[in-house]
Amino acid sequence: MQTLRMVSWAVGLCLVSLPGAKDASAQGSPRLAAAAADSSVAHTLRLLTETAHHPYLTWPDYPNYRDELEALYRPGGYGLIWFEKGGASAQARDAVTALLEAEAHGLHPG
Repeated sequence: MQTLRMVSWAVGLCLVSLPGAKDASAQGSPRLAAAAADSSVAHTLRLLTETAHHPYLTWPDYPNYRDELEALYRPGGYGLIWFEKGGASAQARDAVTALLEAEAHGLHPG
């Protein structure tokens, strides 16, 4: 259950609005756009981790998870942990599979 809770928090943090990222492609090359998006992601994840507050969550304050989130995102420079080489990482695919099979393990989402 703790793993499912951490997956939910991590997925929730990834589903953030990234200011400026949608306009980055208008600035030039795809590399420049990717760099701007990465910078925006890192800034947003760092802010969400440091403040332990996400305005779009049902329960927006999560101070009890600040240390875990810091340990999760800091080593990777506050980048998206669920993606690699332009696609979902193996861990992301495993997490989605686990969530899709939750009912088979006695969990009834929704």
